[in-house]
Amino acid sequence: MVKFLFLLDYVPGEEVFGISSYLTTRPTSEILGLLGPHFEEFNLDIHKLEDEHKIKILLEDLRAVSSSLVLQLNSSKNKAFEVIGSAFTKRVLEKKGMLKDAFLIPIDLHQNLFENLASGSKSRADNLLVSIDPSKKEISFAVIEIKCRKSLGEAEKDALRLKMIEQIENTIVALKIHFDPEKNHSFDRLDREIKNKELKSLLSFYIERAYRYEYLSDNAYNQYLAFLQNLDNGFCLKFKRLGLIFDFAAKERHKKIVLDNDSTFFTFGGNLIDDILDPDSDLNTMRLEVDEFDKDLADALGSNNELKPFIQRFISKQDIETHNT
Repeated sequence: MVKFLFLLDYVPGEEVFGISSYLTTRPTSEILGLLGPHFEEFNLDIHKLEDEHKIKILLEDLRAVSSSLVLQLNSSKNKAFEVIGSAFTKRVLEKKGMLKDAFLIPIDLHQNLFENLASGSKSRADNLLVSIDPSKKEISFAVIEIKCRKSLGEAEKDALRLKMIEQIENTIVALKIHFDPEKNHSFDRLDREIKNKELKSLLSFYIERAYRYEYLSDNAYNQYLAFLQNLDNGFCLKFKRLGLIFDFAAKERHKKIVLDNDSTFFTFGGNLIDDILDPDSDLNTMRLEVDEFDKDLADALGSNNELKPFIQRFISKQDIETHNT
């Protein structure tokens, strides 16, 4: 019997702490059997062909972001739910066309960035959605914290949002300490060049992964990698704060709340989650209320619309050069 190899665990930058990757020869059916109970909580039955197809798509979404996330599905129930929420998030962003010029980093896996913070906190968000504007020398991080629950009361949601804000803010603090050249106006880190190399390595790894899994466009891929070759020439960081709550019991498809004029939270209800799980659904983008949702989500993520003309000019330039040669 032919068995397929799955790379289940690799986190760039963690090699110094020991073995960071390994392989399993377990076929897909065994992986589904291992993870099936978590998906049953969301009314997905691995023994039904249609549900099995949906689960396989979600697993591929997780592997597209990081193979290590698949391992975390076999963790505690709450952790498994958050990982499933990461798969939902990737699916929403892809269906909305927001991953053509951006890529995801599972920042929760990079625990080393949260060591020795002044606060002592190791609290961190789940994902970063990263885009780059080479014309402005600007790297944009949308810091995303995700919660996935079968049901939540309003009081529980309020408490959950406060927890999510703390995770998002601590993530921004850590990223600024390590990588922001403008964090200290009067002096900079003595190891700035080393930190630039670390940032380049981190971003390059996930750019390559996004391109390999065919959700980052050719031109964003080329432009981003070209920009990263010259980080020592200067760059700035920009941050957005976003919380996503997947509540299967919520009747509203989606609900937006902005806290402190800075942190945007979306709650996705059961009906929208059904569309997320449907591989043939485009999340009804032709409906007026969903068009408004698209705009709200793009604003919250800092969707880099200004980058599109820049990339388009790059496309045209490449076409001309190719034609001339």
